[in-house]
Amino acid sequence: MKDFLRKGIILKMKRKTLTLTLSILACLALIGVGFASWIISANTSTKAEGSFIVDTVSDKSYTVTGDWKDKKSEIIFSAPTGDTTNGWLTNDSAKKENLTVTYQITVKYGDGTAATGLVSGDSSKLTAVVTAPDSANYKAAVNAKLITEIPTITVEEEGSTGVYNITVTYKWGEHFANAEGINQNPYVYYNAKQPSDVLIEGTTYLEDAKSSLKTLAAIESSVKFTLTINIVK
Repeated sequence: MKDFLRKGIILKMKRKTLTLTLSILACLALIGVGFASWIISANTSTKAEGSFIVDTVSDKSYTVTGDWKDKKSEIIFSAPTGDTTNGWLTNDSAKKENLTVTYQITVKYGDGTAATGLVSGDSSKLTAVVTAPDSANYKAAVNAKLITEIPTITVEEEGSTGVYNITVTYKWGEHFANAEGINQNPYVYYNAKQPSDVLIEGTTYLEDAKSSLKTLAAIESSVKFTLTINIVK
């Protein structure tokens, strides 16, 4: 009888323990399900700043101003400077020989800074050319080799200032070449000989001087040569 009662008590205790355990597990499960069911979410954002990088603008177009240096723009085919009243050929003109003229230009970029270094050997950005005048009398003098048709042109920069000198130089023609092959001013060339000396068969120096100087004098003062200056970027 006592054993039966003891077993009954133990069984009841086990049931209570099992019930309690199940109750605790159930609570834990409910609590766990409660936390798992609540999902908290929220939108978020962030900001980042960037900067602009732009290229600067440089105006590299050219502006050019210029004028004849020393106000001399005339090529003068005349007697040399000095006394030309001696000899059998004389000259009393107030204007004396001037075979070289210089045109001076100042080159700047569009922003006003000096355009330097435009002259550099074969890669020069600044070039110049002379166009011969369209004159029959001028061509006659050239064809008779009294003067050269194509002048020598040089272009030089004054330091690094953007100032350039374009020098145009004409020469006397081969007709007035001396024994050494040097082309001379007619005054020097003819006075080195006697007027009666024979230049070529049938022609004396006097006769040649009359003909050649007449052809030279026929070049009109209105005849102009054209100097064209080109600058490439």
